[in-house]
Amino acid sequence: MVFGDRWQVFRLSLAHGGRAIPLVWLVLLGEGLTQMEKLETMLTRAAAFLNSRVKQVIFLADRGFRDCDWAQLCLKIGWNYAIRIACNTYVTLNDGWYGSIEHMGVKPGQRRYYQQVWLTQDRKLYTHLTVTWTPGDEKNPPELLALISNQPAAQARLREYAVRMHTEESFRDDKSSGFDMAHTRLQHADRLERLLLALAIAKLWCHELGEQVLEQGEACRRAIDPGPKRELSLFQLGLRWLKRCVSTNMVLLPAFMAHLSPLKHLAVVSADVS
Repeated sequence: MVFGDRWQVFRLSLAHGGRAIPLVWLVLLGEGLTQMEKLETMLTRAAAFLNSRVKQVIFLADRGFRDCDWAQLCLKIGWNYAIRIACNTYVTLNDGWYGSIEHMGVKPGQRRYYQQVWLTQDRKLYTHLTVTWTPGDEKNPPELLALISNQPAAQARLREYAVRMHTEESFRDDKSSGFDMAHTRLQHADRLERLLLALAIAKLWCHELGEQVLEQGEACRRAIDPGPKRELSLFQLGLRWLKRCVSTNMVLLPAFMAHLSPLKHLAVVSADVS
């Protein structure tokens, strides 16, 4: 997330209910690609917290994190990774072929899986490579997609990476569809980080409320999402229920428990990207 031409916000988030719930974050001055060293401490702290509590962590990132250092850091802290890289990246296949990914001959509609490849001209990383095309739509033409992972190249890697779309949806919640954070006038990194803390707590509460709305049944859900089928995300259900309770009956508003249910509610994901 970028604020004007001054600040970048880096967040590590948990995918849940079609959205991304912030776990840790850091505000840095400047724009463009950021070196891994600036975020290593943040990610190492997150690993110390997560690794003893979950079976595995998969670090999902787009082309802004395409430098090999990110993948190497994931291995260092005990995480798997699935990172999209630029298609002009050079690779060396295990059969000896050498060249850029865009010249590998993968056509729209095709998927190709390459095991044990060297990445970059300097052979900086030994990894697995999945290459395919995005489907495209009326606004966005199909685009070549190259994904690296420490796990074997397979369709499963594409399914894992698709979860990163939850982050894009969460950007909309942070901005125009929720907290309107883009219009903050804060100009100092430490103040932005405190605002992000409040935002993370609010987002967690909205997810918690959204789960409670669904668990109470269709009558409760239709009070704020009146269609015959659910159209709102967990976050939007919770946010609208919160607003409804504040304006009509605060007694209906349950206490904040900082707890997410292990139940798998069907995610509702919009195609729009902020």
